[in-house]
Formats: sequence, structure tokens, C-alpha cells
Amino acid sequence: MNYRQECKVPHALFNSKALFNPYQYEPFFKILKWNEEELKYQANNKNLLITDEVGVGKTFEVGIILMELLINNPNLSVAIICPVKLCENWEKELRDNFYLYPRNLHKTHVRGQITIIPYTHLKSGNIEDINSYDILILDEAHYIRNKNNYWNGVSSLIEKKENENAIRIFMTGTPIFNKEEDYKNITELLEKNNKSFEITNTLQSEANCYDNILDIKIGMKDESNYFDNNGSIKLSTEEIEVINCIESGNYGNLTGFLKRYSASSFNSLKKFIQKYNDKKYDEEEDEEIDALKNIEDIDNDKELENNVNLSELKAKLEKLQDKDSKLAALKALLEKLKINSTNNNFKIIVFSCFINTCKYLEDELKGEYNVYCITGETNTEKVEEYKDTFKNEDNPAVLICSDAAKEGHNLQFCQYLIHYDLPFSPAVIGQRNGRIYRKGQKNNPKVYYLPMEKGYDKRLLGEIIAEKCSIIREASKSLNISRVNILPNDSDDYLNECIEKFIDDYFMDKQNKDKNSTPCDIAKRFLKKYFFRRSTNNNIVEEKWILEEAENYYSQCDNSDISKNYIKTKIKEIYLSALKNKDTGLSDIYKENYDKKIEACTNEWFKNEDSISFKNCCEKYVGYSKNNNYCFDLMDKEDVDIRQYKENFKPLKEWENNGV
Repeated sequence: MNYRQECKVPHALFNSKALFNPYQYEPFFKILKWNEEELKYQANNKNLLITDEVGVGKTFEVGIILMELLINNPNLSVAIICPVKLCENWEKELRDNFYLYPRNLHKTHVRGQITIIPYTHLKSGNIEDINSYDILILDEAHYIRNKNNYWNGVSSLIEKKENENAIRIFMTGTPIFNKEEDYKNITELLEKNNKSFEITNTLQSEANCYDNILDIKIGMKDESNYFDNNGSIKLSTEEIEVINCIESGNYGNLTGFLKRYSASSFNSLKKFIQKYNDKKYDEEEDEEIDALKNIEDIDNDKELENNVNLSELKAKLEKLQDKDSKLAALKALLEKLKINSTNNNFKIIVFSCFINTCKYLEDELKGEYNVYCITGETNTEKVEEYKDTFKNEDNPAVLICSDAAKEGHNLQFCQYLIHYDLPFSPAVIGQRNGRIYRKGQKNNPKVYYLPMEKGYDKRLLGEIIAEKCSIIREASKSLNISRVNILPNDSDDYLNECIEKFIDDYFMDKQNKDKNSTPCDIAKRFLKKYFFRRSTNNNIVEEKWILEEAENYYSQCDNSDISKNYIKTKIKEIYLSALKNKDTGLSDIYKENYDKKIEACTNEWFKNEDSISFKNCCEKYVGYSKNNNYCFDLMDKEDVDIRQYKENFKPLKEWENNGV
């Protein structure tokens, strides 16, 4: 009997360096099925959306699928579309782990059977020169969440007659960046040509349940010289005066940007004011302005206020001199982590939204640590050089990154990551965290937020982050996609403060704008804005409440004489209920599910009742050849059994981690 008749093992299991993890075979079984007559896996005519959380290993999941399809049909052509900065990563991952040799169009300008194409190639309109393909892979599919040039380019490719039956695999850990419409725009392209699609939505805590789980904290509560009881950074009187000046000043639509920069770094705020006065902005800041316009409900086509008088704010900044409480708090945190670290070669990553802040931190820390800085201004060669040098550092080292480095960099050799400031989207925070919270992390990964006790941070956490998290979480229930969990583990008191301040500000703002509004009027507007969704699907308007508590109170709230404080307290309770997202007690459940998936895979792959060892699989299925496979060092280990992961399968995990 042909060995394939008794062993339905996917080809990648013993012919790649991909360590067996049952969750990484979930996408495989979504679009491939076993053909008993031909004794091979075949595509089931469905497309696939992989929404697994950042760090689960989506590139490996696609590599496993490609190996199977290409071993059964060596003539298949593949197009992989991804951001420019990920082109080399795809080339390396497929070559080193799956022995597939794609052509990097961005680097060589040459196409091959497997071609890696940057999104920028689509934006430039070079669609006609892309060959037909049998498999289309779209990495970081959130790049097409808006119907932009990238979306139009991918749509045109799909609509080509020769591509209408091709398999489409879209990958993104953040299918909803800000709103549910993001998801609908992505899936519209998966459904073109009357195709259906499957979804996978594995969480990090599920896939790596036997590994360490991410720990998220706000500051250091036990360092009272720098942090308050909630973990937020204590500020000097002069720094608070700067924040008060911004919050009470009249800066037109420039106000939001001043608040945002002040929450990052007062030093960087000084530089921005100087550039504003000189009418000079760099590209990174322009992108931040666009993001702020969305937050502040400012028309994107409207220019920022000209000739705003910033002299008072500038004078208060000058009074700070060299005082920087946030920088001092960062240094204290770094020192404590270094002392407590079990690693001799202490390494840590620090993220900031702004290039100016990154440069400032680089200058301030380089006397105490070996410092490397990666921003949108760093060329590709330098990025790889800095990463390699940082990884191999023998001395304490810090890698400072702007959000240009939030994707495509595997830094799981680091245990610690600090958000010096927070971006607008929980999806971006999740992507940042995914640099260290991913497959291969050997330590307990820890992430720290550094909000200040006063200023924009409370609005950011109380409104933008938390409200968007509730949207993503609600959509994950109805759409079966992976959710983003970026809220700190032990900071309920601080989050309560953030939400309370946000609600107080909301009521005050609405009352000032309309003196005739009652508290109930304002409460209803609040509930409708944050917990009610209206969308259009096939020209049909769909309306729904995303939280039952909000719907119930909306129907009960009227204009009777109810105190404002009571209503605000009720609103706060509803808001907090939307944020509850604790994974307490799930670890054991994840492990139980993991073991069940192991058993399900092996029952599917091996027909006979006897325990089949790795040695037997290697000998019968792939042959005993050190040149062709990577299980040869287990040939003499009769006790290594794929059916029993925790004890007997563990040697393979150690074997891979040792870099074999």
C-alpha cells in the first residue's frame, strides 16, 4: 500500500522548518481537502481570510499551504502582494523555512513562478504588467481597508479574465482598524466573481498557550518618585502649566495636534512649534495631522489654522528648561527592568509616534545604553543592520522605533517593549506589541504604557482606544474575526479615571454648545454616537445597537428631572461594561483545546491504530535524507510521538528553538 494511503500528513510537516502547531494548520484545512482517489490534498474552491492575531505566524500558515499546492502541481504561479518593507521578509521566510524561491519584484524587477509585489507597484498603475496567477496572497490586507489606489489595483487584478478562478488568501491581524467598514471593504474583494471565503481567527493566547502570555502594565506603581498610584507619570508644576495652557487656549483646529505632541514629548512640542512658525512640516508630521483631523472631525481638505499665536505656550515651554519628568520616568523604568532582568544581555524596544521624539530619546539614552533608532527615514539596509547588531549586542541596548517599524519585524528575542506614547488606533498598538509577542518568544513578554497624570493621554485611553476596542470586540463576535486586546491588566482605576474625565468633558462641551440641552438629551446623543451602528449592505441600511445595556437605557432616558450626576454615573457604568475583556481562567481552557486539536490532527493524518513515531514518518514519508528534510536528528528517538505534545513532542520544539 502506498504510504500516502495510511498517512495523510501535510507535506510541510516533515519537509520544512515550520514547527508543528495545530493552529497553524487551521488555514490549511479551511481551503484544502483530502482526495481519497488521488491521495492528495486539493483546493476546495474557496478563498481565505486569515485574521489570526499578530504574532501567531500567518506567513508560516501560508507557507504550509503553498508547499502542499506546489508539491501536487509544480506549475502553479503565485503572486504575493505586501508592503515594500516586507518584500525581503517574505523572500527570506519562504526560502529559509519552506525551500521555495520567489522573485522579489521590488529588488530585482524580475518576475518568477512566485513573485513578491509591493503595494506601491499597484499604486503606480503598473497592473497590466503583472502576470496571471493561480494563487493571490495579500499580506497586511488592512492596506486596502479604504477604497484607495491599492484597493482599486487589487480589484483590477482579480477582475482579469485569466485570474477569475485563482485562489485568494488575504492576511491581516487587524481587519478592523477603526470601523466595521474596514472589514467589509476587504471582504468585498474576496467575494468577487461569486466566490465564498473561510476565516481563521486564532489568538496568541490560544496558539501559544504553553508559552508565556503578554503582560500589559501602566508605568510602575511602586516607583513613587516618578509614578502615582495608578502608574501614570507625575508632572512638575511647570509641565502642568504647559498642558493647562494648551487646554484653555484658543488655537483653532491646531489644538488637537498640540495636545497630541505634548503627550509625546515637550521637547518635540517645542520643535513642532518652531516648524509651525516657520511653516515647515516633514512627511511624518503631515501623516499625524491627517490622523488628527479624523479624530477631531476636521475636513481632510481643510488646512490647519494659519497665524495662530503660540507665544504664551512657547514661553511656558521655555520655563521648563531641561526638566522632563517623562524622560526621567522612562530612565527609571529602564534601570529597574535591567536590574530585574534574567538576561545578561538586556534589550528593550521603545516605540513613539513621532520621529522627533525618537531622535530626542536616541540622544538622551545613548550615553547609558547602546542605542539604535529605526524610523521612516531609515533606509532598508540600515534597518537590517541595526536589527542584527541590536540582536547580537552583549551590552544593555535599546531599540527606538517609530510606527514605521510596527509591522514586519520579528523581535521576539526581546522581552520588554515600552510605548513612550500611544497611537490613535488599538490595531497599531496590537501591531507594536506583536514585535515581541509572537511565536518563538522564550520569556514572559512585558509591555508598558507611559501616560502622564494630566493631559491628552486620558482622552486617548478613555475615548479613542477604549471606544475602538469595543467596536473591534463587538465585530469579532458577529464576524468571527480575531479581536484586539491591548488594555492593561491591572489598571482598572486609571481607566475609570480616563472614562470619567472623557464623559465629564463630553457633557460640558455639549452643554456649552446648546444651553437648552438637558442631561438626558446629551446622554442619548452619547449613547447613539458610541454604541449604535448604521451601515449599508447591498443598498439596505442596517441599524443596530452594539451593547444591550446602552439600548435599554436609551429607551428609558427621558427629559424628566433626573440629576446630571446620576445620568453621568449611569453612562459611565454602560461604558465600562463595554470594556470588560478579561481572559481570566482561560489558560487551562486554551491548553485543553490545544491538546484536542493535536489529537484531531493526528487522528486525521494517521489511519492505523498503532502509535506512529516521528522516526516512522521520516523513514516512510520523506525518506532518511539530511539534505531533504529536517527531522533526521529525531530518527533514533522512538519515544517522540506526534500524538502526545506536552512531553514527547517537546524535543522537536527544543530542536527548532536551537536553530537546527
